Amino acid sequence: TRTASVHIAAQKIAKLVRKNEGVNREKLKQIGIGPSKTAQILAALELGKRLGKERTHSFTSAEQVFAFSYDITQSKKESLLCFYLNARGDLLKKEVLAVGVLNRVNITPSEIFSVIKDQPVASIILVHNHPSGNLEASDDDILFTKRIKAAGDILGVKLLDHLIISPDGWSRIEF
Repeated sequence: TRTASVHIAAQKIAKLVRKNEGVNREKLKQIGIGPSKTAQILAALELGKRLGKERTHSFTSAEQVFAFSYDITQSKKESLLCFYLNARGDLLKKEVLAVGVLNRVNITPSEIFSVIKDQPVASIILVHNHPSGNLEASDDDILFTKRIKAAGDILGVKLLDHLIISPDGWSRIEF
């Protein structure tokens, strides 16, 4: 502005935001900011609010789960990803629980279900990648899935699905 440097104006705006006083046209005008910069600042603050809000997402298909898991398909090591869902099926948390070696991840049911003490988890979806690209479940994959299902049944958390993914697609482990 004509009366203050960018640094000082930014400090004044940051102070308004920190004090949660609400940044509006009038307050920005008092700082000496013109109409076009005011519009940019208000738009940026609104965008920040919208991006900061947690968006709920519900999965209705394995294809959606695959799309949300695509980040681990390129990994050269096997990774286990868990989606934690509430009673309405809304996503509470997505977490990579373990990264293993080329063809194995070592993790216990207690590590998977540790989140339930802090969040209202009603169900989970597990996803792991096969770096080889082979989408067939191994005997270890099936045994692991059955152990997690049994542990979830005891804890009252339903295992909805367990997918194996690669860059080329996905397959479901039957349990």
